[in-house]
Amino acid sequence: MFTNSPHSDCYLAHAYQLAVCGSRALPVYDDGFDTLFVHGDEFGPLRVIAADTWGSAYQIAIDEMEPIAPCDVPEAYGCDTQADLDAAFERGEIPELAEGYQYQSCFTGTGIVWMGHHEWLTPLADYNARTAYPITPVFVPH
Repeated sequence: MFTNSPHSDCYLAHAYQLAVCGSRALPVYDDGFDTLFVHGDEFGPLRVIAADTWGSAYQIAIDEMEPIAPCDVPEAYGCDTQADLDAAFERGEIPELAEGYQYQSCFTGTGIVWMGHHEWLTPLADYNARTAYPITPVFVPH
């Protein structure tokens, strides 16, 4: 069934599910292209993205991630407290995001996501060629 992405209105979840080991379904985000990429972290694949380039797929992955909570924004900018972050802005300083954080292009919530230190994005064919648990696209009629 076609549904809006849980985190943004930028991409529509496709009418496919991808089964991993025949038991775990991954969401598919379609940017209107045929090349499939797999985005994941140290725990395994998280989503599949149809995009024209690696860069487009990476941006979609960022947009579809859960944004950090407002209470975590100071840490994302390398500050200890909200007061420290506010003081930096009052001085006219605009701190850069700390390592591991990224801005979403489709800002949802805080518009900042934690990418972690072990995230990855690879073409589906490359992923399937080197894993014992390949991802198989499965059409789900709506």
